[in-house]
Amino acid sequence: MQAFGGRAFSVHPGGIFTPLQRHLPVDEQVELGWLNKDGSVPPAVAAIFKTPAQGCTTSLWAATSPLLNDMPGVYCEDCDVAQLTGEDSLPYQHCAPHITVDADAERLWEISEKLLAAA
Repeated sequence: MQAFGGRAFSVHPGGIFTPLQRHLPVDEQVELGWLNKDGSVPPAVAAIFKTPAQGCTTSLWAATSPLLNDMPGVYCEDCDVAQLTGEDSLPYQHCAPHITVDADAERLWEISEKLLAAA
């Protein structure tokens, strides 16, 4: 892909309240901590969830940012390259160190190619 000027990134848009939640039972959203039992959004969740417009910004940033010109294949969040997960990371925040191992990524790519060829 690089020979054709293409680049690929993994992008986490963040938690976003959209109409997709209508397909998830309220009890399940309560169990996940997204809603209180009365259907209201807990303040801690409201503080980290994004609007759909905010959620698309990291994808747009990754597609257009010159800062990523020499950094193909990185994991992005909040309009930046994600930092490694640490003790203070919230759930679904940052990236686990194991996803940055190039040899593992290459092996996964090879497995994916074989599976697709056999499909």
